Amino acid sequence: MTAKQVSSRQWELIFINEKQSDGFLPVESLECRIPAGESPEASTRQISLLLCDSEGNRLTDADKSGPEGLCFGRFRAQLMVTGNAKTPPGAKVPPPGTLLKDSTGGVVLEVTPPRKKCFPECAIVRGGSRCSLPGRCFFARVRAEGTLMNGALLTSD
Repeated sequence: MTAKQVSSRQWELIFINEKQSDGFLPVESLECRIPAGESPEASTRQISLLLCDSEGNRLTDADKSGPEGLCFGRFRAQLMVTGNAKTPPGAKVPPPGTLLKDSTGGVVLEVTPPRKKCFPECAIVRGGSRCSLPGRCFFARVRAEGTLMNGALLTSD
């Protein structure tokens, strides 16, 4: 797979996983909805995103020498994206508060602050090493509803 050329403020959506009761299923589109009774500003439902390399390969701790973390066996992102946008030097994911606008379906996602903690039993954490997943995974809530399609570009201002 060859990713589209994206600007410094875009991510290409290359793979969608839909959460099912028994796991995740690869799909071509994802309906992004605000849960009933919640406002876009206070929505608690999050969508997970994972940065991939330019060829669309999922990056793991096994890419470098050392132990593989627990999350890489457990975690499945709903959206896998390539590219890197408006981030401070050294950062790999957009900062909280960044709005990501879909190029095709009208969806707007807002990047949320990280709320997950590393598992204390993880070999990386126990060994005092730094896990690469927090620099590649981020979460967002739906601010404007619609349908995300594989191949769409998410753009930040």
